[in-house]
Amino acid sequence: MVTLYVLKGETGNRYVGITNDLSRRIKEHRSQRSKGGQLLEDFSLLYTEIFDDYVTARA
Repeated sequence: MVTLYVLKGETGNRYVGITNDLSRRIKEHRSQRSKGGQLLEDFSLLYTEIFDDYVTARA
């Protein structure tokens, strides 16, 4: 199972990602150890959807 997620930054920028551990990934974004965290600074989780695998999530 993987989660597709959309983050929205305070300036309206959006970041779409796919992960197998959403809570870990959000922590990485918040600590700015990831590209999305650096681009968005303060952000909110806008959307999530669960898929069986990465291939399906990217389709």
